[in-house]
Amino acid sequence: MSQLGCYYLHVFYPSHLFLETGRAYIFLFQGRHFSVLISQNLKSLIINDFNNRIIVDEEASKEHSDPTIPKKHKLENNEISIAKGLLGITLEGDVVSYMLDSYKHLYKEFYYKNYTEIIIAFETEPSTENQALAEKALNYFINSYRTVTDDVLTLPLNKTLYVSNIFKEYFYKYTNEELSLTSEQRLTTSREAAFGLKTVRMPYWNTQGKTFDTNENINSQNLKVFFNEQKTPHAYHEYILKAREELYIHNNYKYSFIESWTTLEVAITSILKTIKLKKGISKKKIEDLEGEVGISYLLNIELPLVHENNDARFKDLIGRVDSIRKIRNKVIHENRDINQEEAGSALSIAIEFLNYFGFKKY
Repeated sequence: MSQLGCYYLHVFYPSHLFLETGRAYIFLFQGRHFSVLISQNLKSLIINDFNNRIIVDEEASKEHSDPTIPKKHKLENNEISIAKGLLGITLEGDVVSYMLDSYKHLYKEFYYKNYTEIIIAFETEPSTENQALAEKALNYFINSYRTVTDDVLTLPLNKTLYVSNIFKEYFYKYTNEELSLTSEQRLTTSREAAFGLKTVRMPYWNTQGKTFDTNENINSQNLKVFFNEQKTPHAYHEYILKAREELYIHNNYKYSFIESWTTLEVAITSILKTIKLKKGISKKKIEDLEGEVGISYLLNIELPLVHENNDARFKDLIGRVDSIRKIRNKVIHENRDINQEEAGSALSIAIEFLNYFGFKKY
């Protein structure tokens, strides 16, 4: 018996999409037809309150003794009001878009966030993979919208981490009568959907509540020395930090890989330029010819030629860097994808290369 039906995924997308509301857009993605309905544009009032907490509602929780039932919670201060010390900013017409209550040291602020209610639908059978496929189709839709409209105010889904992403889903199984219709007819049929909560991603859900292994006392001492010696962060470590961020925070393995390679390419060029300048070659001549010599030649010929110790460790390191270079070429020219292991390996090799050539962290 056929289990074919229509899968619906609902989300309040954190942006105002400049499209006609109440209209569905049908498109082909990964061999399937998808429908994206732009339901309505909304504004949500967001409150940032340092003087409040979420606490257990002890009285309400006493109503049951079953430990498997979650405790009930409430706001410590239920009276959320705008008091004294106000700053109001009007951004749209006569509507105040931002309000700051700075009467106390720990202030409260109120501001609006634009949203667009979107429903993604496609034909499928019940599956745990449906949400992931719907999100990919949503990303394709948003990227297509950005391309067509030049709307840089609307960010891709993976860059909207500053707000929550709440997804609801519903699966509708087709009747025998509906199975006789065409796919597009079934997909565009208006029907009521009883959405159930599927996934909640907190704001900064991939950073909030997480820590990393570090020592606060050592960090404080090192930072004091850093400032006392009037040091500045090296460009290499800006790239390294970006590669770490993309790898561990955003899960953008391709971007992390490219940042790691950029670190290597800049370091290789800089090392050789320093050596050439010490040999008396003019800076202008070096810069004039830099674009004429490929990074492969610099890495595999020039660097071994001028390096004082071409031992097994050095040759192994150069070989691994060259492997990254080859993958990088496929990423740029063939749009090759990068997995987590490859991104992590590239980052480790970039750090090893910098350490080998004596670059300090600062």
